[in-house]
Amino acid sequence: MTAPMHDSRAEPLSPFKRIFLEDSTQCSLNEKLADEFRGSGGSASRSSVKINLIYEFKNHTIQDISISSGNVPDQSSAEAIPEHIRADDLILRDLGYFATDVLGRIRDREAFYLSRLPIKMPFLLICRICSMKNSPFSLKRIRMYISVKIKCPAA
Repeated sequence: MTAPMHDSRAEPLSPFKRIFLEDSTQCSLNEKLADEFRGSGGSASRSSVKINLIYEFKNHTIQDISISSGNVPDQSSAEAIPEHIRADDLILRDLGYFATDVLGRIRDREAFYLSRLPIKMPFLLICRICSMKNSPFSLKRIRMYISVKIKCPAA
C-alpha cells in the first residue's frame, strides 16, 4: 500500500484558514471608449480598463472581481477586502493597496496581511499592526526582520 504524498509546500500556509491574493491588471482600449474608461493620458492610452481580482488560494475560488477606468489607483480598491475576510485569513497584496485604515479593519477581524511597506512607514505602527492576540508568528522575529530591512532599532 502506498502512503499518501505529503505536500511540504502547504505547511507554512497551514496556520491560515484562507489565503486571499489581490491584484489588478490594465488593458488599453480604443480611444472611442475614453468617456466610459479613462486612461492615464499623456503617452499612455487615453482609454484603458483596470480589472481587479480577489482570489482565494486554498479553495481555488474567485472571491471578487471588478472593473474600473484605468486611471483609478489600486488603493481605491483596498476597501473591498474586509467584507470577505474572517479570523486567521491571510491577505497578500502589493504596495498599491496599502491603506492604514483598511489594515486596522483587517486587524480587527483578527486576520493577517502581508505587503511591501511604504518607505516612510513608522516602525511603531508596523509593530501595532503585527501584534494580534493568538498570532502564529513571533512579534520578536517580526521586529528583528523589520529592523534589519529598514535599519530600525529592535525593540
